[in-house]
Amino acid sequence: MAVILSLMTYPKTANVKIYSDSQWVVNIFDDLNFLTIKDIERSKVNYKVLWLCLFKIIRIYSLKVKITKVKAHSDCDHNKEADKLAKFGAEKNVLIIEDKLLLHNGTVCWRDMPIERNPILMIKEIKDAQFIEEFLMLRRNEVYRQSDLLRLIDWKISLKLNNINQYDTLFEDHYLQSFRIKICCNELPTCANLKKRKPDLYDENWKCNFIKIEEETFDHFWKCGKIQNVVQDILTRLKIFLVKIIQEYSRDDIDIHELKIKINELSMWDIGRLYDFTFLMKNQISCQLMELLRCYKITEEKLLYKVLKQITGRVLLEFKVLIWEPRNELQIKEEKRCGISSKDKKAKSHSKRTEVGVKNVDCNMLESNWNKWNNLSFHRGGHWANF
Repeated sequence: MAVILSLMTYPKTANVKIYSDSQWVVNIFDDLNFLTIKDIERSKVNYKVLWLCLFKIIRIYSLKVKITKVKAHSDCDHNKEADKLAKFGAEKNVLIIEDKLLLHNGTVCWRDMPIERNPILMIKEIKDAQFIEEFLMLRRNEVYRQSDLLRLIDWKISLKLNNINQYDTLFEDHYLQSFRIKICCNELPTCANLKKRKPDLYDENWKCNFIKIEEETFDHFWKCGKIQNVVQDILTRLKIFLVKIIQEYSRDDIDIHELKIKINELSMWDIGRLYDFTFLMKNQISCQLMELLRCYKITEEKLLYKVLKQITGRVLLEFKVLIWEPRNELQIKEEKRCGISSKDKKAKSHSKRTEVGVKNVDCNMLESNWNKWNNLSFHRGGHWANF
């Protein structure tokens, strides 16, 4: 510790000579001096933390240090001076801390404002706000920059649903989660995306696998004339499923006819609206659906989470089985007809095409927006996602 404290007084790139009467300190220093920090971390030296601290100071400040052994209590001037200072320090009064000071609670501030609630939760919410702002600023998420759409989604519960449960170890859950992430990121291998990734294999003639006319994107599947009967079947089954699950978990006696009317009145059934039921596959829950669940006393957090996971999982699975997998069978047939093998698809693209028109994200706007949201939450109470 004495060696560390002495090094802290030196400027950068200084030549330091230290005299010590401890042969152990001199030997260990000489052994560790030529090792890297990682090697020191792996070593079994005693007081490793202190040695790491010492050598980090030396490396960061580019010090040249030499420790020389001197005989204890000898006639060496430096040794006499060290003994004199040690005795002088021992004669000083001991620092006494008042008990009252130990009982004092400091106030944690954020941007010069005192935090009156749990600071850990406050920091977590600030990071959540920063994350969602970065999410919204991605080019692929331009649709979410519409303030009208943002108001339709309950972001607090949506973000919680998107947290990956580390205890889910079933392969089915893993593959569905991976499939959901590809939908959220607009990374499904539709023909529109394949033409961007592998323009040397997929030219502009690759269109929707069902009707061969229109551009194949994720949004197109729900408007494709060839599979409208499948889409309507998915909608019908989802409405029936909603009735069953609300009836199962609600604490109230339910009028089934009234419940069916309320479910049919949800605006998400109109495909192509600002918010429709396809957003459920991305774990983005509408405020309207949340109001319906709360209306039937499904409010307890764990129960609500369980119900919503079943609803979103149902929509995702039906899309995968009834639309995506039949589409993949048609895609494979077409690729075989065109002589595209799996090896060709895995090979690196040889296209010389470069990305154009990439816009720089305005970092100042990104920073100011999430700070603004936190200010609103801080002053008015509640969760930042509600602003």
